[in-house]
Amino acid sequence: MSWNMYVTELLHSKQATKAAIYGLDGTRYAGSDGLNLTKEQIDEIIDWVSENGFDGVSNEERNILIDNTHYIVTDCQDGVLSGVYQRSGFTAAKTNKGPNHDQVQHMAETLKKKGY
Repeated sequence: MSWNMYVTELLHSKQATKAAIYGLDGTRYAGSDGLNLTKEQIDEIIDWVSENGFDGVSNEERNILIDNTHYIVTDCQDGVLSGVYQRSGFTAAKTNKGPNHDQVQHMAETLKKKGY
């Protein structure tokens, strides 16, 4: 299965309007139109999911810029990061190698099981 098929599957679920898969180095492997993250944004996501939680993070620091929108981070555990802005939200997950929160988490688990 190509990386694009994972993105297409998530978008066809109608639970996400944008989706992308990026490498730890900032390389975009697949993604929908209109979602373009910078290397700095990817690094910040990686920092959050690597820490796995809010320990030592103040409320003022619980925000993240994703694709020109400032989100409030609402959850970060088990390598999955979620946030909200008004009536929209985001979920990001880190796999071992290279929506809807449950669907992104499921996709991450599927990729991990396949050795990625």
